[in-house]
Amino acid sequence: MSEFIFKMNGGQQDYTPAAAKSAGEIVQWDDGRAAVVKTDLAADALGAVYLAGIGDVLAASGTTFVVGEDVYWDASANVAINVASAGAGDFRIGTAVAAKASGTTVVRVDLNAPRGGQRGVFTSRVHEFDHADTDGVYLIDAADNPKGLVLVSLLGEVTEAPVGDSEDQLVVTLYDEDDNAIDTLTTTDGTPDAIGDVVIGATSLYGASTGAVLKKIPAGKAAYAKVTQATAGTGVAGKLKVRAIVAPLV
Repeated sequence: MSEFIFKMNGGQQDYTPAAAKSAGEIVQWDDGRAAVVKTDLAADALGAVYLAGIGDVLAASGTTFVVGEDVYWDASANVAINVASAGAGDFRIGTAVAAKASGTTVVRVDLNAPRGGQRGVFTSRVHEFDHADTDGVYLIDAADNPKGLVLVSLLGEVTEAPVGDSEDQLVVTLYDEDDNAIDTLTTTDGTPDAIGDVVIGATSLYGASTGAVLKKIPAGKAAYAKVTQATAGTGVAGKLKVRAIVAPLV
Protein backbone atom coordinates (compact mmCIF):
# COMPACT_ATOMS: atom_id res chain seq x y z
CA MET A 1 0.00 0.00 0.00
CA SER A 2 1.18 3.50 -0.76
CA GLU A 3 2.57 5.38 2.24
CA PHE A 4 0.26 8.30 1.42
CA ILE A 5 -2.95 8.17 -0.58
CA PHE A 6 -4.03 11.68 -1.60
CA LYS A 7 -7.71 12.35 -0.94
CA MET A 8 -8.27 16.12 -1.14
CA ASN A 9 -6.67 19.52 -0.87
CA GLY A 10 -5.67 20.31 2.73
CA GLY A 11 -7.77 23.47 2.69
CA GLN A 12 -10.95 21.57 1.85
CA GLN A 13 -13.03 18.92 3.63
CA ASP A 14 -16.08 16.80 2.87
CA TYR A 15 -19.26 18.25 4.36
CA THR A 16 -22.81 16.95 4.66
CA PRO A 17 -25.21 19.55 6.10
CA ALA A 18 -28.26 18.66 8.16
CA ALA A 19 -30.10 21.55 6.50
CA ALA A 20 -29.72 23.07 3.03
CA LYS A 21 -26.77 25.47 2.65
CA SER A 22 -25.87 28.05 0.02
CA ALA A 23 -22.45 28.55 -1.53
CA GLY A 24 -20.44 31.03 0.54
CA GLU A 25 -22.24 30.39 3.82
CA ILE A 26 -20.01 30.43 6.90
CA VAL A 27 -20.41 27.52 9.31
CA GLN A 28 -18.37 26.23 12.23
CA TRP A 29 -16.44 23.04 11.53
CA ASP A 30 -16.42 20.18 14.02
CA ASP A 31 -13.00 21.18 15.44
CA GLY A 32 -14.10 24.79 16.00
CA ARG A 33 -12.58 26.33 12.88
CA ALA A 34 -14.59 28.43 10.46
CA ALA A 35 -15.64 26.79 7.21
CA VAL A 36 -17.12 28.19 3.99
CA VAL A 37 -19.60 26.10 2.00
CA LYS A 38 -18.17 25.48 -1.49
CA THR A 39 -21.38 25.01 -3.51
CA ASP A 40 -25.13 25.03 -2.93
CA LEU A 41 -26.07 21.90 -0.99
CA ALA A 42 -29.36 20.23 -0.19
CA ALA A 43 -29.90 18.75 3.25
CA ASP A 44 -27.96 15.51 3.76
CA ALA A 45 -26.14 15.94 0.42
CA LEU A 46 -22.37 15.35 0.34
CA GLY A 47 -20.41 18.44 -0.60
CA ALA A 48 -17.36 20.31 0.61
CA VAL A 49 -16.25 23.31 2.65
CA TYR A 50 -13.16 25.49 2.46
CA LEU A 51 -11.03 25.79 5.61
CA ALA A 52 -8.39 28.10 4.15
CA GLY A 53 -8.26 31.00 1.72
CA ILE A 54 -8.68 34.76 1.55
CA GLY A 55 -12.01 36.38 0.87
CA ASP A 56 -14.36 39.26 1.61
CA VAL A 57 -16.76 38.78 4.53
CA LEU A 58 -19.89 40.82 5.21
CA ALA A 59 -19.63 43.28 8.11
CA ALA A 60 -21.74 46.10 9.51
CA SER A 61 -20.98 49.51 8.07
CA GLY A 62 -19.85 50.93 11.42
CA THR A 63 -17.56 48.02 12.34
CA THR A 64 -13.87 48.72 11.72
CA PHE A 65 -10.82 46.44 11.57
CA VAL A 66 -7.07 47.02 11.39
CA VAL A 67 -4.65 44.74 9.57
CA GLY A 68 -3.84 41.70 11.70
CA GLU A 69 -6.93 41.96 13.90
CA ASP A 70 -8.91 38.84 14.78
CA VAL A 71 -12.24 38.63 12.95
CA TYR A 72 -15.20 36.82 14.54
CA TRP A 73 -18.51 35.67 13.06
CA ASP A 74 -21.81 36.72 14.60
CA ALA A 75 -23.73 33.50 14.09
CA SER A 76 -27.13 35.13 14.65
CA ALA A 77 -26.67 38.37 12.66
CA ASN A 78 -24.45 36.74 9.97
CA VAL A 79 -21.83 39.49 9.90
CA ALA A 80 -18.16 39.80 10.85
CA ILE A 81 -17.55 41.36 14.27
CA ASN A 82 -14.70 42.34 16.59
CA VAL A 83 -13.79 40.03 19.45
CA ALA A 84 -15.21 42.53 21.98
CA SER A 85 -18.66 42.03 20.44
CA ALA A 86 -18.52 38.23 20.32
CA GLY A 87 -21.01 36.28 22.41
CA ALA A 88 -22.18 32.72 22.92
CA GLY A 89 -22.30 30.84 19.62
CA ASP A 90 -20.00 33.28 17.84
CA PHE A 91 -16.60 32.05 16.66
CA ARG A 92 -13.32 33.29 15.22
CA ILE A 93 -13.07 33.06 11.43
CA GLY A 94 -9.58 34.43 10.79
CA THR A 95 -7.40 37.50 10.54
CA ALA A 96 -8.05 40.78 8.72
CA VAL A 97 -5.54 41.23 5.89
CA ALA A 98 -6.77 44.70 4.92
CA ALA A 99 -8.05 47.57 7.02
CA LYS A 100 -11.80 48.18 7.05
CA ALA A 101 -13.00 51.73 7.59
CA SER A 102 -16.43 52.80 8.78
CA GLY A 103 -18.82 53.03 5.85
CA THR A 104 -17.65 49.92 4.01
CA THR A 105 -19.52 46.64 4.31
CA VAL A 106 -16.91 43.90 3.85
CA VAL A 107 -13.65 42.96 5.54
CA ARG A 108 -10.97 40.91 3.77
CA VAL A 109 -10.15 37.85 5.88
CA ASP A 110 -7.49 35.15 5.81
CA LEU A 111 -9.66 32.21 6.82
CA ASN A 112 -8.42 30.46 9.99
CA ALA A 113 -5.07 32.24 9.80
CA PRO A 114 -2.97 32.23 13.00
CA ARG A 115 -3.89 35.01 15.35
CA GLY A 116 -2.41 38.36 14.44
CA GLY A 117 -3.51 39.89 17.72
CA GLN A 118 -1.75 37.31 19.86
CA ARG A 119 -3.37 36.54 23.22
CA GLY A 120 -0.32 35.39 25.17
CA VAL A 121 3.23 36.53 25.78
CA PHE A 122 5.32 36.08 22.63
CA THR A 123 8.77 36.92 21.35
CA SER A 124 9.69 39.14 18.46
CA ARG A 125 11.97 38.03 15.66
CA VAL A 126 15.60 37.83 16.77
CA HIS A 127 18.36 39.92 15.18
CA GLU A 128 22.09 39.91 15.78
CA PHE A 129 23.44 43.48 15.77
CA ASP A 130 27.04 44.15 14.89
CA HIS A 131 28.60 47.00 16.89
CA ALA A 132 28.17 49.40 13.93
CA ASP A 133 24.62 48.46 12.87
CA THR A 134 23.07 51.91 13.14
CA ASP A 135 20.32 51.14 10.61
CA GLY A 136 16.99 50.16 12.16
CA VAL A 137 15.85 46.54 11.93
CA TYR A 138 12.16 45.73 12.52
CA LEU A 139 11.61 43.18 15.29
CA ILE A 140 7.79 43.45 15.43
CA ASP A 141 5.52 44.10 12.44
CA ALA A 142 2.44 46.31 12.61
CA ALA A 143 0.31 43.28 11.63
CA ASP A 144 1.38 41.57 14.86
CA ASN A 145 0.14 44.49 16.93
CA PRO A 146 -3.52 45.31 16.23
CA LYS A 147 -4.43 46.46 19.75
CA GLY A 148 -1.20 47.52 21.42
CA LEU A 149 1.60 45.65 23.18
CA VAL A 150 3.28 45.99 26.55
CA LEU A 151 7.02 45.35 26.62
CA VAL A 152 7.64 42.53 29.09
CA SER A 153 11.39 42.40 28.55
CA LEU A 154 14.09 43.45 26.10
CA LEU A 155 16.87 40.87 26.06
CA GLY A 156 20.31 40.77 24.49
CA GLU A 157 22.84 37.94 24.30
CA VAL A 158 26.47 38.88 23.75
CA THR A 159 27.74 36.87 20.77
CA GLU A 160 30.97 38.84 20.32
CA ALA A 161 32.58 40.71 23.22
CA PRO A 162 32.35 44.50 22.70
CA VAL A 163 35.86 46.03 22.72
CA GLY A 164 37.65 49.14 21.49
CA ASP A 165 40.60 51.20 22.64
CA SER A 166 38.57 54.36 23.26
CA GLU A 167 35.07 53.04 23.96
CA ASP A 168 34.02 49.43 24.48
CA GLN A 169 30.36 49.98 25.31
CA LEU A 170 27.78 48.64 22.84
CA VAL A 171 24.24 50.07 23.21
CA VAL A 172 21.10 48.97 21.33
CA THR A 173 17.78 50.85 21.59
CA LEU A 174 14.23 49.68 20.79
CA TYR A 175 11.86 52.22 19.16
CA ASP A 176 8.29 52.24 17.94
CA GLU A 177 7.85 53.18 14.29
CA ASP A 178 7.27 56.83 15.26
CA ASP A 179 10.87 56.86 16.59
CA ASN A 180 9.90 56.97 20.25
CA ALA A 181 12.52 55.17 22.35
CA ILE A 182 11.01 52.32 24.41
CA ASP A 183 13.94 50.52 26.05
CA THR A 184 17.71 50.21 25.83
CA LEU A 185 20.28 47.42 26.16
CA THR A 186 23.60 48.67 27.54
CA THR A 187 26.58 46.32 27.68
CA THR A 188 29.06 46.68 30.53
CA ASP A 189 31.73 49.34 30.04
CA GLY A 190 35.28 49.08 31.35
CA THR A 191 35.14 45.32 31.84
CA PRO A 192 33.17 44.27 28.74
CA ASP A 193 30.56 41.56 28.76
CA ALA A 194 31.78 38.15 27.60
CA ILE A 195 30.24 35.89 24.97
CA GLY A 196 27.04 34.36 26.31
CA ASP A 197 26.35 37.11 28.85
CA VAL A 198 22.79 38.41 29.03
CA VAL A 199 21.93 42.11 28.83
CA ILE A 200 18.49 43.17 30.12
CA GLY A 201 16.57 46.35 29.31
CA ALA A 202 16.21 48.75 32.20
CA THR A 203 12.70 50.09 31.57
CA SER A 204 10.73 47.04 30.39
CA LEU A 205 8.17 45.40 32.66
CA TYR A 206 10.74 43.09 34.26
CA GLY A 207 13.33 45.83 34.62
CA ALA A 208 11.06 48.53 36.01
CA SER A 209 10.15 49.24 39.61
CA THR A 210 6.60 49.51 40.96
CA GLY A 211 5.10 52.84 39.95
CA ALA A 212 7.15 53.18 36.75
CA VAL A 213 5.36 54.11 33.52
CA LEU A 214 4.36 51.03 31.51
CA LYS A 215 6.39 50.72 28.32
CA LYS A 216 4.02 50.16 25.41
CA ILE A 217 4.06 49.85 21.63
CA PRO A 218 0.95 51.69 20.39
CA ALA A 219 -1.75 49.75 18.54
CA GLY A 220 -1.05 49.25 14.85
CA LYS A 221 2.61 50.26 15.19
CA ALA A 222 5.73 48.29 14.36
CA ALA A 223 8.87 48.31 16.50
CA TYR A 224 12.51 48.39 15.43
CA ALA A 225 15.93 48.36 17.09
CA LYS A 226 19.31 49.78 16.16
CA VAL A 227 22.75 50.42 17.62
CA THR A 228 22.73 53.86 19.28
CA GLN A 229 26.26 53.70 20.64
CA ALA A 230 28.90 51.67 18.85
CA THR A 231 32.27 50.59 20.11
CA ALA A 232 34.98 53.02 18.97
CA GLY A 233 38.70 53.30 18.37
CA THR A 234 41.18 50.72 17.14
CA GLY A 235 40.30 47.02 17.05
CA VAL A 236 36.60 47.57 17.66
CA ALA A 237 34.27 44.59 17.88
CA GLY A 238 31.05 43.51 19.48
CA LYS A 239 27.78 41.77 18.61
CA LEU A 240 24.50 41.51 20.48
CA LYS A 241 21.63 39.15 19.62
CA VAL A 242 18.40 41.00 20.49
CA ARG A 243 14.78 40.00 21.05
CA ALA A 244 11.75 41.69 22.58
CA ILE A 245 9.24 39.77 24.71
CA VAL A 246 5.82 41.38 24.57
CA ALA A 247 2.22 40.77 25.63
CA PRO A 248 -1.06 42.20 24.26
CA LEU A 249 -2.61 45.11 26.13
CA VAL A 250 -6.11 43.70 25.58
